[in-house]
Amino acid sequence: MRHLLYHELLDALDGSACPVCTLAARAVDGFLRSFLYEGVNDVGLRARLRTAGGFCHPHAWQLQRLGDPLAHALLYQDLVDDRLSRPGAFAPSPAPGPDRCPACGLAADAAHRYLSGLVEALADPAFRARYEGAFGLCLPHLARALDLPRLPGPVRDFLLDCARRQGQRLREQLAEIIRKSDYRHAHEPRGPEKDAWVRAVRWWVGGRDLPPTRPGS
Repeated sequence: MRHLLYHELLDALDGSACPVCTLAARAVDGFLRSFLYEGVNDVGLRARLRTAGGFCHPHAWQLQRLGDPLAHALLYQDLVDDRLSRPGAFAPSPAPGPDRCPACGLAADAAHRYLSGLVEALADPAFRARYEGAFGLCLPHLARALDLPRLPGPVRDFLLDCARRQGQRLREQLAEIIRKSDYRHAHEPRGPEKDAWVRAVRWWVGGRDLPPTRPGS
């Protein structure tokens, strides 16, 4: 029986987003939800957050959108008390970075795990066929995949070939958006190109929650 990672990746292969972005974002969402309901009372995790200066800007607001005033009160009372207790509390200091925010660290670790699992899964013909018909990797995750140690040559060639075909499809669909913006063709119904402008952003920079690169990832 195939392991869970394989099936998670298989389920994440569709035509709308990079599977590694999708699964890493899902892992972060699960972590933040767990933090609100359980982790906020974890003394060790709260200490890590004090050291980190809290969550980074994107993850702090992602957590806020999940709600829970009490959990936020506990977290930020801790952070504010810690800040006020230090000499030079309001001196300029670097914002929490990707190696400090616990959610960023979890996202980077999850992305590396899923990316390694995807490369391994591509040895399976059924998975490879499904990948060919899917969105595939975004360009940032493709670059990281190509940089993995001991990446088999055939897998490298396959990923590059899929990326070229994805790029060509996007180019053609973006051209259709431009063509139909001309008043002479504006009456034509929109086809599969209608969301290509969104997919182009996802392909170029990754999903909204694309985790940052970490040393050794």
